[in-house]
Amino acid sequence: MPIPSDVGHTFRIRAPEVIERGRAHLTRLEARIGGSLVAPSAGTYTLTAPDGTTVVTGAVTIVGSVAQYQIQVADVPASLGYGDGYTESWDLTIAGVITTGRREAYIARRALHCPVVQADLEALHPRLATTMGSAAASLQGHLDEAWADTLLRLVASGRWPEAVIEPTSLREYVRETALYYVFRSLIGGAGAGDVRYSALADEHKSAAVAAWTGIRYRQDFDQDGQADEETRRGPGGGIVSRSGATPWVYGAGLRRRVL
Repeated sequence: MPIPSDVGHTFRIRAPEVIERGRAHLTRLEARIGGSLVAPSAGTYTLTAPDGTTVVTGAVTIVGSVAQYQIQVADVPASLGYGDGYTESWDLTIAGVITTGRREAYIARRALHCPVVQADLEALHPRLATTMGSAAASLQGHLDEAWADTLLRLVASGRWPEAVIEPTSLREYVRETALYYVFRSLIGGAGAGDVRYSALADEHKSAAVAAWTGIRYRQDFDQDGQADEETRRGPGGGIVSRSGATPWVYGAGLRRRVL
């Protein structure tokens, strides 16, 4: 496996890519080393289906040193199966060498969007922007990280992101996690304020743990646009069986059962 400092970069894979079927979608992939972006000179993007067939492929564009590809509406037609098992491949030329970055992807009826913005953080801590000073713009970075972590936790718990139809149910967890990241970042640079920021970080971390335990939402596993049942499920209560009998056929012919 390549070591980032040996090849001069690493790909930033934050969360699976969720692509809405029948809608244009801009997908991006960063290459970085240390704190800096590494700009590819060229590249090719390919989205592969679970059966190995190519859904779409084409040349990437480089915008702001980041490779990106515009998936068109026609590239994700109604004939394309919903679910996981899709793979994004980015063959990027960096310093004259082609390196491939891969990221798992989902095809969904609707993408799941982050239900929290910076104003929600400032509503709990009105002086937050003043406290952060010139670093206030980085609050979005903490929000992005909290949202990416939320998507990864949903995947790890067997609750696929594209099946969740109530993003507001995730609001408290995302907000508390973002605030935990914010106050943790302030520790070590505030002098006498370190104790206060440490206490606030611990407070919001505990609140995030409680919020995750209390999350309840309905899911649309068959992707018909409606909740499969009225029961609201939590993210940690299910067991995913990939080999047992199942009442659902989910995504590109993959059979799964949530007990």
